Amino acid sequence: MNVRLPSFLFAILLAAGAAMGAFSPRPDAGATTAATIYIYAGVDYGNAYLTCGWHLDCSASPIAKERGLDFIATSDPYWTARAFFHGWGFNTTASPTFIGYMLIGNDPAPGNSNCPATSVKIHNQSAYPKSGMYYIHSSAINSGSWYTLYGRNFSSGGYWNTRHVGNFAQTGSCPSAPHIMTWYASLDGTYNVLPRDPWYNCPLAAPVFPCTTATYQQLPRDLSDWIYVTQYSNP
Repeated sequence: MNVRLPSFLFAILLAAGAAMGAFSPRPDAGATTAATIYIYAGVDYGNAYLTCGWHLDCSASPIAKERGLDFIATSDPYWTARAFFHGWGFNTTASPTFIGYMLIGNDPAPGNSNCPATSVKIHNQSAYPKSGMYYIHSSAINSGSWYTLYGRNFSSGGYWNTRHVGNFAQTGSCPSAPHIMTWYASLDGTYNVLPRDPWYNCPLAAPVFPCTTATYQQLPRDLSDWIYVTQYSNP
């Protein structure tokens, strides 16, 4: 279970408690360790159904960078209308180890500001932003809250970080049937987020719009079904 840190508490602890190891376990001073998080469809991971492949507002321009994959959950409309962060965390330890934070918000996705979105910004152990996931057509719950992320090594099965982060939302300028678009962006100026279509229907090389829609049931916690992976250093 992830641990929720309200914004005011996080700020106080970060300012006053970091020197005392408030966010332990931490690596030794000066140590640099890598964290890898595989990210999955933004709806119920057991029944994720891809309804629209890589796209930018379902249209493209000469400078467009297609980042969006639309999903519904076939099991129940209730799940389709809920946005989830699913991240499988890995590092080099055999036991669950703190590898960073995620900050929940309502920041618009880069290049897609017309529609409401839940933002999940991934930070390293030093609370430096590294990458962002955006769940478009949703509004955040517990906006401004921080949650810890954990990882383990591959031999130990990693660590499954999951959280309900938002609910379906639409506006007059962005009407939509319930679905969640999963979007990504690097936040530190490096290419630290790799997108992937596990159904091999939508090539990433431009131009990629339109592309074939998949009909696929995502198996529970199948590592091969990731759609984005982010990797960064700690601390």
